[in-house]
Amino acid sequence: MAEEGIKGGTKKFLVKFTTTGTGAGRTGTEVDGKVNSVVRSVVVAGMLGAVAILLAVTRLGMIPMPTGVNATIMHIPAILGGVVEGPGVGALVGLIFGLYSFLYSGRFFADPLVSILPRLLIGPAAYYVRRATGSVALAAALGTATNTVGVLGMAVLRGYLPAKAAGVIALTHGLPEMVVAVVLVVPIARALARWRGGHSPAAAAAVRKRREQGEKT
Repeated sequence: MAEEGIKGGTKKFLVKFTTTGTGAGRTGTEVDGKVNSVVRSVVVAGMLGAVAILLAVTRLGMIPMPTGVNATIMHIPAILGGVVEGPGVGALVGLIFGLYSFLYSGRFFADPLVSILPRLLIGPAAYYVRRATGSVALAAALGTATNTVGVLGMAVLRGYLPAKAAGVIALTHGLPEMVVAVVLVVPIARALARWRGGHSPAAAAAVRKRREQGEKT
């Protein structure tokens, strides 16, 4: 009887040990996946931030306009960051864009409320539009509008521009910037999503939302 009790206890211990080890293995895999996701997000943020700086340094991101204020495509990396990797990466890339503008653009961009604050919102705005609508093109357009309206709106509120002048700039700059953003963001976002190895966070959220709506109906 004593031997049977010992054998039974040993068997239970081995089963428990094996189960615990398997659970730990699953946990380790999950942790590895999260670490890989974080590393990938940091890599994408750094890459897109570098592109934003490159566009500024080479002036390739600046489009001269008759109004005296350059149109820009420097906000496009922030949109891509939000659409492909989520609002955090989008905000980080927007911060890099804003800091460069704050340090080197001069004029009313020397005010961080004009140069930095609106740029922090570009990526998150693009992410949530993509998540809500499933459209990368709409996310690019409204991400661009966030930049245009945010910067010009803050410039008016801070007294750097009259509202009428800001309205003219919004029309002459904002609309062309929207078109260019849609043309560039849609194919680049698709390429980045394939490199990423699957759907972006916004795309995955949009798919889940459509499934939930389908289940309700």
